[in-house]
Amino acid sequence: MNYTKKLKQNIFLSFKISLLGLFVIFPIVLGLFCFILTSYTQNFHVIVPNELYRSAQPTGQFIETIWEKHGIKSILNLRGENNEPWYREEEMTIRNLGIQLINFPIPASKELNNAEIKKLIDILRKAPKPLLIHCKAGADRTGLASALYLYSISHYPKYKASGQLSIFYGHIPLFGARSMDITFEKYTKEFSNDLYIENAKHFLNLA
Repeated sequence: MNYTKKLKQNIFLSFKISLLGLFVIFPIVLGLFCFILTSYTQNFHVIVPNELYRSAQPTGQFIETIWEKHGIKSILNLRGENNEPWYREEEMTIRNLGIQLINFPIPASKELNNAEIKKLIDILRKAPKPLLIHCKAGADRTGLASALYLYSISHYPKYKASGQLSIFYGHIPLFGARSMDITFEKYTKEFSNDLYIENAKHFLNLA
């Protein structure tokens, strides 16, 4: 009995140590993943070819590169206007290239209300294309804006649009970042993707 009890205790202890190790290692791996995304790739992705792109905070050189390659006509900055060096570099580069800069700051860890969402969608709809969306890391706020674009403007089904808020882009739906997921979920519940629904009905009628 003592041997069995001791064996169980050892197994339980090993499990706790493994679990603790997982909690220690996971943030390190996640941090490394996000560092690589932002430092080496600028977390740049093509969402809709020749129409919509997303990234982390772009450097002036990176803006020039994607302007030459993709013909970017406008950039939506979700961090807002300020006097920091990164903003001055972005603003100067954009001005020199003749790109339209749109500043629309949204909180990184707070849900958006319907008025803010509708304003954001209106900006996304009217912005000259091709459009680049960015925030700081290009994961949370940029993910929400990209998801709203696909759902409300490109009329993608919800499950596809919500894919813009995923770990693939560095988005982890925990703590403050989860407010982006909640915002998108609330919006899609209240406002249906009418065109997609009509297309689905048409398809079902033909079947």
